[in-house]
Amino acid sequence: MVDGAIHKATVCLDKNKNDACDSGEPFAITKADGTANLTVDNADAGQFPILAIIGTDAIDADNGPVTVPYVMKAPADKPGFVSPLTTMVQNVVENTGSTSTAAETLVKAQTGINLSLFEDFTKSNTDDAKAAGTLARMVVVTTQQQATAIASAVGTPDVSGATISKQDLDKAIQKRLLEILPTLMEKLADPSIASAGTDLTAKNAAIAALATSLLSTNGLTSTSVATTVAIDKQVAGGGSTSASSGVAAVASGSLSRLTFTSVSDWFMRATTSTVAQLTPNTDGTTKYRAASTVQPVGGSAYSWGNGSRPERGSDLHWTGSAWAYCPINFEHSSSVRDANGFSTSNYCNNLEVGRSARAATFDIAGRTMLDVYNQIVGAGYTNIKIQNAAGVLGASTFPTGSKLHYQPTTVLTTAITYSPGAGDYVYTVDAAYAAGDSVACNNTNLPDDVADGITLEDLIATRRGTPCKFDPTEPISGLNGVSLSSGSRNEAWGGTTLDMGTLGTAPTFSTASQASSYYTTNTRLRVAFAANNVANYYSCQQRYNNFTRNCNLIGTGTYAIQTLGDARVMTFSGLPAIFSAQNWVGTFVERGGHIYYGYKNRPTSDNKARFNLTASNALFGQLGMPAVDPDAPTVLTQGSFAGTYTGTYSGTYSGSFNFTVSPTGTHSCSGNDTLGVFFACAFNNIDSISGTMANLTIGAASTGAIFTGTIDYTTGLVNGTWTKTGGADGTFAGSRY
Repeated sequence: MVDGAIHKATVCLDKNKNDACDSGEPFAITKADGTANLTVDNADAGQFPILAIIGTDAIDADNGPVTVPYVMKAPADKPGFVSPLTTMVQNVVENTGSTSTAAETLVKAQTGINLSLFEDFTKSNTDDAKAAGTLARMVVVTTQQQATAIASAVGTPDVSGATISKQDLDKAIQKRLLEILPTLMEKLADPSIASAGTDLTAKNAAIAALATSLLSTNGLTSTSVATTVAIDKQVAGGGSTSASSGVAAVASGSLSRLTFTSVSDWFMRATTSTVAQLTPNTDGTTKYRAASTVQPVGGSAYSWGNGSRPERGSDLHWTGSAWAYCPINFEHSSSVRDANGFSTSNYCNNLEVGRSARAATFDIAGRTMLDVYNQIVGAGYTNIKIQNAAGVLGASTFPTGSKLHYQPTTVLTTAITYSPGAGDYVYTVDAAYAAGDSVACNNTNLPDDVADGITLEDLIATRRGTPCKFDPTEPISGLNGVSLSSGSRNEAWGGTTLDMGTLGTAPTFSTASQASSYYTTNTRLRVAFAANNVANYYSCQQRYNNFTRNCNLIGTGTYAIQTLGDARVMTFSGLPAIFSAQNWVGTFVERGGHIYYGYKNRPTSDNKARFNLTASNALFGQLGMPAVDPDAPTVLTQGSFAGTYTGTYSGTYSGSFNFTVSPTGTHSCSGNDTLGVFFACAFNNIDSISGTMANLTIGAASTGAIFTGTIDYTTGLVNGTWTKTGGADGTFAGSRY
C-alpha cells in the first residue's frame, strides 16, 4: 500500500461496503514496507473491496508521519495493491457499476497515466511512474486539506435530518475529487511542480499550494457538505424512480444548465421527452432530446442541438461504423435502470456513452425559489447561475409537482470528432523551411502553405522538429512604451511541429503595441515525428502574436494511423502528463482530400442540479423566459446559423468570399475577384429558414453581382448561384469556417 509506502495503516475486507473496518471483517496492519496479509475465506475472495484506513499513527515512507487521516481503496478483483489511484478506480466502480478494467481505463483516460494503475509506481523511476506518483500525492494532499476543512460537519445533520458521519465525509470527498479531476490535472501542469525537480520538500510545498488553490474554488465546505451527504445517501440507497409501476408516463423535461443575467441576456440547456419517447423500446431504452437556447443582448433568441455553440452542429464523429453529425432534434437513448439502479446513456449515436446512478430527488413544492437556488449554490453546484437572484426571484415559490434532481453521471467513452470547416484544415509548409534551412527560413517569398490533397504521410515527412533559428530580436516598443525582446533564444517551431493545444488563457495581439511582454504566459503543446512511428512531444513558448517559439522536448511516444470508414485517423500514445491538463486529446483526420485537426474528449464525472419540467417552467415564468414544451421540436432561427462562412465562386469570373452571420443581426461580408481586388457586399439578413436550410441573398454592390443560395445547418455547407449585370453568372460553394 503506497502513497509512499504506508506503515501502521489498517487494511480490511469491506464486506458490508460501508467504508469502515467493522468487527468480524478480516483486517491487518501494514508493515514498514507497506505490505499486509489478509486471511480471507475462499467464498469471500474477490467479492469485496479492500479498504485502508490511514490514521495519524501511520508513517509515509516518503512524506513522514501522517498528520491528517484518510482512506484508500482497491477493487474487489484487484486486492494486491492499494493507492490513491486504485481508490479513484474503485470510486468509479461504485459510481457506475462498471468493472475494474473499465474503471481503470476511464481513470487513465482522464489523467493520461501511461501505466497500470494496479502496479506499484514507487518501484520505478520512469517518467510515467513519476507522473503517477505526483498525481497520487496531489490526490492525498487535496483529500487531507478537504477533510480538515469540513471536519466540523461530523455529528451535524444533513439537509434530510440524518447525522453526518466521518464515513459520509470520506465518500463525499472521494466523489468530489472525481468531479474536479480535470481541474486537478490543470493544477498539476503548473510550472512549480516541474521547477521543484527531485527536491521533495519543494515539490510537496508546490502540491500543497496547488491543492489549496484547487479547493478554494472547487472544494466542499462545512455548509455545502450537508446537501452533498444527503444526496450521496439517497443515491446509495437507491435514489428515486422515474415512474412507478402502473402509473402512466407523462411528458417530462429537465433543466441542466442556466446562466441568467437579465431577461434580455440568458442561456439555458434542457432535455425533454414526450410520452412516446419515455415508453421503452423493445431494446429496453427510452429516448430524449437536448437543446440549448440563447437570448443575446440586442438580438432574438435562437436554439441549436449539439455542442457549446451553433457552429459545433457540423462536427462529425466516428460512431463505430460511420462518420455522422448530431442532427437537430436527434433522439438520444437511455437504458431502463438495472437492478442496482444504474442506467447507460448514449448521446448522439456514440458521441458520448455514460453511466448514471439514480438521481437524488427532493420535493421543492412550496419552497421559495430563492431558498432552493441558494441551497444549490451553497452546495457547490455551478450549472445554475442567476444574477441578482434575490431581486429577480423575490418571494416566489415553486408549485405543486416541482422536483429538484441531483444527477451523478460518468462519461465512459467518447468518439473521435472533427469540425469539417476550413478553419480546422491542417496545412503543409515548404519542405526546406520545415527542415530549418537557413535560406528558406529567411525567405520572405516562400510558396503558399497547402491544405488541398495532402496526406498524413506529408505531415510526417515535414513536421520533424527542426526549427528555424534566428538572432535575438532588437527591442521593440510594446504597450505604453514597454521594451519587448525575444531574449537570447529566438527559434520558430510553428512550421516544423503541429498544434496539440494551448495551456493558459492569456490573450494574443496582432501588433506589438498592444502587448506588455514578448511572450505570453501560455504554454503551447506540440508534436513532431521521427522514424519508426515515434512522436516527439514539446512544450513551447507563445509569442505575443500567437507564433510558436522556443520548444523543449518533454516526452516521446508513438503515433498510429487507422482507417475509420473513408477516413484515416492519426492518434497518439505516451503523451506527457502535462497534456492531461486539457480535457481533450488531439488527433488528425484525413478525409475528402483534407487533413483536419480532430479531438477526442476525455471522459468526465459530472453531478448537476436539475429542475424537473414543472419546476423549470415555473422558474422560467418568474424570470421572463419562454416555457419548455417537450412536444415542440427545436426550431432553427437566424442565430442558429451563426458563424463565419468562406468559399469560392466560379463561372464567368472567379474569386473567393466570406460572410458572417451574427445572432444580433450585425452581419458582414467581403470577397475578391479574379484580379485579387477586394470588394464590399451587402448582407442584411437570412431570407427564410425551412427546417435545417437557410436561404440567403448577398449583393456585391461594387460589382453588380447577386449571390443567391442556401446554408445547411447540419453540414455547414453553403451553395448557390450568382449573376451579374451584363449576363455574367456562375456558382459558389463554401462551408462554415
